[in-house]
Amino acid sequence: MPVGLVVVSHSRPLAEAAVELALIMVHGERPSIEIAAGTDDGGFGTDSAAVMEAIMSANAGDGVAIFVDLGSALTSTDMALEMLEDMGEEIETRVLAAPFVEGLTAAVVLAAGGADLDAIATEATSSLAPKLELLGSEVVAGEVSSGSTKESPTSASETRESQQAAPQPPDAAAEVQVVNKVGLHARPAAEIAGLAATFSAAVALEKDGREVNAKSPISIATLGATCGDTVRVLGRGEDALAAVTAIKELIASGFGEELGVPVASSARSASSSSARADSATVSAPGSLADDRKRPRTGVSPGRALGILVKLDSAAPVAPKHRDIPETEVPAETARLTEALAATAAAYETQAAEATGQAKAIIEATASLAADPELAVRATSLVQTKSRDAESAWWEAATALTKELRDAGGLIAERATDLEDVRARVLARLQGKTLDAAAKLLAVKEPFVLAAKDLAPADTARLPETKAIAIVTEEGGPTSHTTLLARAMGIPAVIGVPLDSLQEGKKVLVDGKTGEVIANPSAEQARGALTAPATLVKLTKPGATKDGVHIELLANIGKPEEAQAAADAGAEGIGLFRTEFAYFGKTEEPSVAAQTEAYAKVIRAFTNDKNPTPHVTIRTLDAGSDKPLKFLPLPQEPNPALGVRGYRTAKLFPDVLKRQLDAIAAGAPEAWMMAPMIALPEEAAAFAELTRAAGLKQVGVMIETPSAALCAKEIFEVVDFVSIGTNDLAQYTFAADRESAELGHLQNPASPAMLRLIAQIGAAAIAADKPLGVCGEAAGNPDLAPVLVGLGVTSLSMNPRRLANVSAKLQELSFPECQQLAKESLIWQGSK
Repeated sequence: MPVGLVVVSHSRPLAEAAVELALIMVHGERPSIEIAAGTDDGGFGTDSAAVMEAIMSANAGDGVAIFVDLGSALTSTDMALEMLEDMGEEIETRVLAAPFVEGLTAAVVLAAGGADLDAIATEATSSLAPKLELLGSEVVAGEVSSGSTKESPTSASETRESQQAAPQPPDAAAEVQVVNKVGLHARPAAEIAGLAATFSAAVALEKDGREVNAKSPISIATLGATCGDTVRVLGRGEDALAAVTAIKELIASGFGEELGVPVASSARSASSSSARADSATVSAPGSLADDRKRPRTGVSPGRALGILVKLDSAAPVAPKHRDIPETEVPAETARLTEALAATAAAYETQAAEATGQAKAIIEATASLAADPELAVRATSLVQTKSRDAESAWWEAATALTKELRDAGGLIAERATDLEDVRARVLARLQGKTLDAAAKLLAVKEPFVLAAKDLAPADTARLPETKAIAIVTEEGGPTSHTTLLARAMGIPAVIGVPLDSLQEGKKVLVDGKTGEVIANPSAEQARGALTAPATLVKLTKPGATKDGVHIELLANIGKPEEAQAAADAGAEGIGLFRTEFAYFGKTEEPSVAAQTEAYAKVIRAFTNDKNPTPHVTIRTLDAGSDKPLKFLPLPQEPNPALGVRGYRTAKLFPDVLKRQLDAIAAGAPEAWMMAPMIALPEEAAAFAELTRAAGLKQVGVMIETPSAALCAKEIFEVVDFVSIGTNDLAQYTFAADRESAELGHLQNPASPAMLRLIAQIGAAAIAADKPLGVCGEAAGNPDLAPVLVGLGVTSLSMNPRRLANVSAKLQELSFPECQQLAKESLIWQGSK
């Protein structure tokens, strides 16, 4: 129940006018207000009995705030309180030394918003401060509490200085333009204050560097915000983001008054796209609001609306160090070894139960848990320094995690995986269980998952849930979050601080623009996905509107994924990542095992109509973020720029030879390509090896700027080229593809990237040879026509994206794609 209010005055007309003025500020349910004013014959005066009755009538259980005008009104109120005490009535009261009109107005608004007695008393007694600040005056303000106990007087200037000293940074902030013709006058100020009062967060408005309490209508009115002015909404506290969003939208709406600035040009656009873009400015400092520090990046396209569910990401606490006697060293070593083995086995069990991208992620993490180097580091601390198993493990795993992060590049992503391994081994040593993802399985309605980052074990179970979008604070454009979201066909945004999101609230996620909107309007949410995505089958070959055939192919990482790709309507396989079949294995698979795996992929696409399907197999892309146990590579300061991809063949030529032999036996018609080619000489050497193995269609991936610049010479020695846009962007922009802070640079639509692709496309056209794209750009419906216009003849992507890309291509003729490509090469600032 709201706090009750009592107005004690010598004049009933004065009290009624003050109450009427204050109630103008309230929209909706009014608080309980009682008047004890004047005498029975209509004269001036106060009556203690009338004051007592008013207090009892106004009280609904949460206390009563009392306003008095002149001295004897205070005397009558004191007597009324004594009478209540004598009667045994226990009513919490505050007799407020507040300005009669300003104080009552502030109290009415706050009481209507559900504020408690203390908050009302504080705001009412300081309600004159904004006016005094504008006038440059000072006055002694005080407070008389229940029982007429007077507190020490404080000057308004002292109060003001105290409130303004060292303001805390806001937890959420947004800018909005005032659009109603008369600005933030009394009535809009009251609406803002009333809305602000419904939130526990402290909310303020700021204009020209001056900040006022948004729960005080008088303070807001003295801000002097007129039509066209821009004000900042600031929130501090648990529900700051929700409060800032709501107040921002209220101001942007114009309060239902005549507008002086068109709403479409203000913070709230009349169009849904502008509305979405505007709402995305509601933010937590240093991330959503300050894109220079940590920009949000959409990494998987689509729009989805659902309740927000946060995945517990509380970091495990470092165990206390304990020295052990020498006699316990063997037992502690064994305990640590067993915990590592059990953790690795648990990952492998999860991997066996998972499919697709989740399976590949788990298997990669299982290989970390079973890494002998990590075990040696940890057990040596037990054996040489007499450390207990918990602290030895923590120290070794933490040191290696730092090394991975410091290495940068793609390998830095493995630090997240290792942190998950560290937490699970420690929990096992401590007899605890970690299963944060179990929470997700219990959610019965479609939800948006928010997490610091997705641990591998969480990733494995996500497809089993009703997740329709993912939002993370960390991760990069090719992190687990990104890869899994794309595989599931749901939107994802990275670089969003968790403390800016409130669990249980409706959230709109736009994976294309990077917007994350709390409590979106109906207009903003229109068209958003509200249930798990379903795969739409591709029913005919890819082609432009005028019939130019563009092969639409699928990317896979496991032989068993080939059948699913065929079922989705893919015309073939544009990228079979063979290294995923090697993860978690301590020994190189036999030629026979590899032969069967490649044959399985070919069988999925072979039929009477297509006896020689287009299946492109990429040779082993090991190194950097994809270490293999049986392929020991040298330690390097920057593995992303070191021995990886085709470069590993110089150290382990027999591994490549055996793989080529297996492919020739199981898939002799396959198209072969090598990753991480930098120079034409490398392309020529690979082509010679591959043809010597009996394979006819030989190509390479162009993932480096040097290869792009030498595309003409490369096409002279190979039969086709496929562009890996993920790595090509990383190396072109010198931006770690795992960095959320640099995610905005991982933009394949940038003219810088498209000019490189255009050069490759020109070389392909001149050579009259196929050119494919197998990076994430291929599955972007908006970018696909541009790539086709640049000379690309095939697009390979996640099977879930095939239908959307096909539909987009069918909207445009080939000449229109060429014109679109030509326009895309022009830098925005040069147009």
